[in-house]
Amino acid sequence: MKELLTVVIPTWNNPQMLKACLESLFQNTQYPLKVIVIDNGCKGEVKNSLDESSSALIDVIEPEENLGWMRAHELALESCATPYYCMLNDDVVFIPGQTDFWRKLTNHLQGDIAAAGPGSNFVAGAQNVLRVDIPPICDSTLLIGFCMVLKTDIFKEIGGPDSALPGGDDLDISIRLRKAGYALRIDRTAYLHHIGQQTGTRIHGSNWDSEWSQEVTNNALMAKHGASDWHDCILAFWSYPKEWEIDSHMASEDNWYSEHLASFNGSPGLNIGCGSKKLEGSVGVDIRSFGEKGVGGELHKEAVTDIQSDAHSIPLEANSQHYIVAAHILEHLIDPIKALQEWKRLLINEGKLLITVPDYDIENTMLVDYTHLHAYTEESLKNIIESSGFSISHCERNVLSSIRIIAINKKEEVL
Repeated sequence: MKELLTVVIPTWNNPQMLKACLESLFQNTQYPLKVIVIDNGCKGEVKNSLDESSSALIDVIEPEENLGWMRAHELALESCATPYYCMLNDDVVFIPGQTDFWRKLTNHLQGDIAAAGPGSNFVAGAQNVLRVDIPPICDSTLLIGFCMVLKTDIFKEIGGPDSALPGGDDLDISIRLRKAGYALRIDRTAYLHHIGQQTGTRIHGSNWDSEWSQEVTNNALMAKHGASDWHDCILAFWSYPKEWEIDSHMASEDNWYSEHLASFNGSPGLNIGCGSKKLEGSVGVDIRSFGEKGVGGELHKEAVTDIQSDAHSIPLEANSQHYIVAAHILEHLIDPIKALQEWKRLLINEGKLLITVPDYDIENTMLVDYTHLHAYTEESLKNIIESSGFSISHCERNVLSSIRIIAINKKEEVL
């Protein structure tokens, strides 16, 4: 398989943590990548610690001197031939259940998005998982360099790391990318455990990340970029991704459905999997009886069911419904194909099917709720709907981490 990502890990006399980093990377993530370790310690400890299988997967470079972080990346970037490049610390651990870690980050590197970073326990800015006030995916003025994935050609275009700086390489790269017109993406659904401040404290002692060292770095960055750009970066402003910026009124799913159903003017329609939500003008269909409480997020909410029925087989006449709403129900059904065929049976020709599901490209939706039996991306949802005989007229991804599709029922002509 062709390698798509080069992961570069500078290290200095830190074999124990490096070993945990490498083992967790290979055991807990899956992606076509190559790993380069730059052993600034120059003692051969890295090569000696690798077993035979790991040696075949990892290139170890042993410079004659301690190049430091930025010069090490300058060396590796010069010969990098993969589309993506990752700056990675040696004091990180990839946790189980993150096999799609690299896919999540590289999937964002499209259009004007030049770099992406994960969430973590020990990280500044919007990448910190304790910032529950920030959406799981956002754009920011700052990415931290403990794990920064970049488009290689753009990283080279802006000149790579600047080893002349006393520190703050991640701030400098963030500022230069944004000055060049590129965006920075944070995806905290990709999580990387960071121990933090390991090499710096061993080399610089109490001066590492001290007020004095921060002052020196900040003065150097302001001298290079100006106070305004430095200020915007250091405050780590965040915003919703541009492609998900939609009218706040339409951000509400109830409003979204109401907007699109207004044209039906009282025509019959169903709200399948209605749960506790009454959709004005629609008949609520749910497997729960009226007043019965649910599970998960519906644990304390009573159903407002009009027709108690399994979504795969609804006791109504064919061609009797002008629209069907299926909000966050398809991921719960054992046989989504059978359900779509049943909904097609119920709809008139040119009738509308409005579907919402969680977006697997944003988060691992199977882990969000144990009652989820299927996961969907935009592409997979389109495939399953179109293969069931519907024509898709509208699709959007939104700030609520969902995919919304409007599909038109096309009845087969009887000859």
